[in-house]
Amino acid sequence: MSASRRLLPGALLSAVLAGCNIFGNGAASPTFPQHEGFGLSGPSGGTVGTLVVHQGCLMFAPDEAGTRTMIIWPTDFAPLPDGTGVQGDGHVLLVGDEVEFGGGEYTDEAWVMERLVGPPMALECRIGRYVLVTSVMGAPER
Repeated sequence: MSASRRLLPGALLSAVLAGCNIFGNGAASPTFPQHEGFGLSGPSGGTVGTLVVHQGCLMFAPDEAGTRTMIIWPTDFAPLPDGTGVQGDGHVLLVGDEVEFGGGEYTDEAWVMERLVGPPMALECRIGRYVLVTSVMGAPER
């Protein structure tokens, strides 16, 4: 058996197992979408929600109307290695935390997709309502 044929099953297994990490490998991934920022002219509104994982995507829990909001993170945020949350802006945010972000909410999916860095967002995460985070305004102290 050639070396390339021996490596192929291992490479396939690695690819499958990599998909098991909910948020990727510490950088932008299909389920941990990121944006590069807005410079000095970014959105400055506030949005509050509880972090949940739904279909492998870290987002806000549904609001009273049942609407979910996908979170688009700045590039200086990273998933925690154990997959329990994220860290950035001097905070550790865990699934289940109620947080307040500075940034803006958007429903123009094409506009949001143009601002992503890294791989395309997973289809399961494309839910039509997004918050592009610029800062953490409120979070549990750890």
